[in-house]
Amino acid sequence: MEYVNILWKSIVGFYNHDGPILAGSITCFFMMSIAPFFLLLVAVLGYLLGENQQFYEFLAIRLADFFPTVTSGIMEELQKIITYRKIDIFTLGLYAYFSYQLYFSFERAVNIIFESPGRRPLFKSLLFALFYAVSLIVSIFLFFGIKLALSFMAPMEKFFPGLSFGNINLVLMGFVLPVVLFFVITSVFYMIVPQKKIMLRHALIGGLVTTFFFEIGKHIFSYYAILKISQFGMVYGSLTAVVIFLLWVFYAACIFLIGAEIVRNLEDIKNQSVAKASA
Repeated sequence: MEYVNILWKSIVGFYNHDGPILAGSITCFFMMSIAPFFLLLVAVLGYLLGENQQFYEFLAIRLADFFPTVTSGIMEELQKIITYRKIDIFTLGLYAYFSYQLYFSFERAVNIIFESPGRRPLFKSLLFALFYAVSLIVSIFLFFGIKLALSFMAPMEKFFPGLSFGNINLVLMGFVLPVVLFFVITSVFYMIVPQKKIMLRHALIGGLVTTFFFEIGKHIFSYYAILKISQFGMVYGSLTAVVIFLLWVFYAACIFLIGAEIVRNLEDIKNQSVAKASA
C-alpha cells in the first residue's frame, strides 16, 4: 500500500512540477536531436569499426526495440541514416552540439523535479553527457558481441537437439537485453544526474518502475494507435506517422519523469525518517 501511495504522490508531483510541459520540451528536443545523435553515434563507431555493414544492420534492427511497432514508418527512415559515412571534424562537432541538447533537456527536467538549486556547471554537464555516450557505445559493442557469440554457437544445435540457439538469440536480443539496457541506463541517470546524493536502491526502484511502464506502454500504445489510426489519418493525413511518433516520445518522456518523481519521493521519505530519528 505504501508503494501505491508513493506512485500516486509521484503522479501528482509530476503535474505540480509542470511535467507535461517538461515532457513536451523533451519531445521537441528529441525530434530536433535524434537524427544528429544517430549520425554522431554512427560517425564515432565508424572511426572504430570502419565499414562493418553487419554491425550497422544490427544497430538499425536493435534501434526498433525501443519503439512501438506502430511507429515502424518513422523507424525505417531513421534506420536509413545508420550507415557508415566519413565526416569532417566540424560536422562531428555540430552533431555533438545537437546531441547534447537532447541530454540537457533530460538533465534540466530531472533537476526541476528534484528542485535542485541552480544549474550544473557546463563542463561537468558535458562530462556526464560524454559518460552516457561512452556507456551507450560500450553497451552496443557488448550486445553485438553476444550476437556474434550466439551465431558461432548455432552449429552446436546438432549436438543439443532440444536447444534452439535461434530462439535464444531472438529472446535475448529482442527482449531481455533491450529491457536490461533501458533499466540500467535509466537507473544510472536517476542516480547521478540529480544535483544531490541519491541512494542506489531508490534509483533502482525508479528505473524498474519506468522500465515496466515503458515496456507495457509500447504494446498498449501500438494496440490503441492501430485502432484509432483511421481517425488520425482523417485529421492529420500524410502527417499521421509523425504525429503517432511524437505521441509515443511524449508518453515515454512522461513515464521517465514520473520515475524521477518516484525516486524523489523515496528520498524525501528517507530524509524525513532520518530527521525524526535524530530529533
